[in-house]
Amino acid sequence: MSRRVVLVLTALGLATGTPWVLGAPGAPASPAGPWEKAWELSRGEGVSIAVLGSAATEAARIVRATAPRAKVSVHSSTDDRALVLAVHAAVEAGARVVLVPVVSRRRLEKLGVALTKAQENGALVIAPAGDEGLAH
Repeated sequence: MSRRVVLVLTALGLATGTPWVLGAPGAPASPAGPWEKAWELSRGEGVSIAVLGSAATEAARIVRATAPRAKVSVHSSTDDRALVLAVHAAVEAGARVVLVPVVSRRRLEKLGVALTKAQENGALVIAPAGDEGLAH
């Protein structure tokens, strides 16, 4: 299983508050009983994911391929203000996961505040961490 799949599956489990284990020996392809919930989560069942940023379209393709039953909304923009508004709109719409594949050479303070508020409202936020400009 690729790292990308594990990341998304782990994110889905964290976002729904239901921990589960991958790869149990002998687990059926379409599990029943205690594996049923894990199977549903691994496919994105009942999970709303907002993908924001300039790379949102490509990232959303990966999310949809990994979790085809998730409700995925895409907000593709490079404008800081539009991203902040998209974070607020996603949380208000019930997004449990907010994926922000945004890379910038400068701090995006308002986006950081919006993402913190999203976390405070129960959303799992997945975003790159910067190197404080040390690599530039």
